Amino acid sequence: MKRRIIFIISSLFIFFLVFFLIHNDYQQRKIDHISKRLTVFDTRIEATSKTLSDFSRYVLEQSINQEPVLHLMSEAVDADTEERAIIRNKLYDLVSKDYELLLRYNFRQLHFQLPDNTSFLRMHSVEQFGDDLSDVRETIRRVNETLTPVIAYEEGRIYNGYRFVYPLIYNGIHCGSVEISFSMKS
Repeated sequence: MKRRIIFIISSLFIFFLVFFLIHNDYQQRKIDHISKRLTVFDTRIEATSKTLSDFSRYVLEQSINQEPVLHLMSEAVDADTEERAIIRNKLYDLVSKDYELLLRYNFRQLHFQLPDNTSFLRMHSVEQFGDDLSDVRETIRRVNETLTPVIAYEEGRIYNGYRFVYPLIYNGIHCGSVEISFSMKS
């Protein structure tokens, strides 16, 4: 009888020990697998972010940071409502071909703002302008305060997305900011 009890206890001990070891091995393999997947995911996100950042910078330098665009933005700063409408139309005409091309590459928005964070021209929604974005769009507010670019994923009034917001400087004077953003498809 005593042997039988010792046998049962020993068997249970061995069973639980083996179960514990197998379970620990399984958990460790699962953690290793997840860790490897996260590393791959992080690498892909970094590569994608770098590519999008480089692409937005290219767009900024080739299409936005040009004399005609910056000149119009500088004129808009002190213009009255009627003058701003004319300037807005000129700016739209100036960048619309580039914007149409950008849409083919998963760009979502090209959005110009004045230094006081007022929306000046949304290429994706031309009829919507004049709203103060200070409380809604932290990236725009920060760029217009610090005059340094801001890159972030941010929710907006119309779209969510990866946003690259740059200050616009004309002849040494801050004349607003521009946002270049990408859809989640990118």
